[in-house]
Amino acid sequence: MGEQERERPTLFPMIQPEWVEKASEPGRPIEVKGDPILGKILPVGPKNFPEDFLGGRENKGIEVQIPPEPIEVVQLSDGNYVVRSSLSFCHAVRNVAEGNFIYYASLRGHQKVLVPKEMFSIFQAVKSYETYLRELRYSLLQAYERKSGHRPIAEHQAKEVFRKLGLPWVYEF
Repeated sequence: MGEQERERPTLFPMIQPEWVEKASEPGRPIEVKGDPILGKILPVGPKNFPEDFLGGRENKGIEVQIPPEPIEVVQLSDGNYVVRSSLSFCHAVRNVAEGNFIYYASLRGHQKVLVPKEMFSIFQAVKSYETYLRELRYSLLQAYERKSGHRPIAEHQAKEVFRKLGLPWVYEF
């Protein structure tokens, strides 16, 4: 009876869209159906965070389990920062950069992340990633605006690319 129960379809099957498997394979070219601009700017997809931004250093740190639900970095009324979800996840962090480190890793699909003990490594990785995102945003906006001749359309297309790829839309300071 146990074998038959396992073969029977369940009410909530573990079905994932195709893009989840494709996105989890680092270095695999992204599909650019009908979008030559994206194929030209990101031929193999976006860089991985935090792996590509830690500089290849051997890092010791704390491993943080990231929940499957969306998370956010929040400053509490006492001045401390936490990374939390709308459910029960709440992880205290030293500052907003460490919170963004965890947040950016979650957007890139990580279920757990090794947060370095050295604040310099965290600051450097987060700053490098944000610079990379700004440059990517600028390149996409410029290319889409050249194609369409309309800034709002170009911005919408670039935001859609960022959303599909799990990249945060980082604003200028």
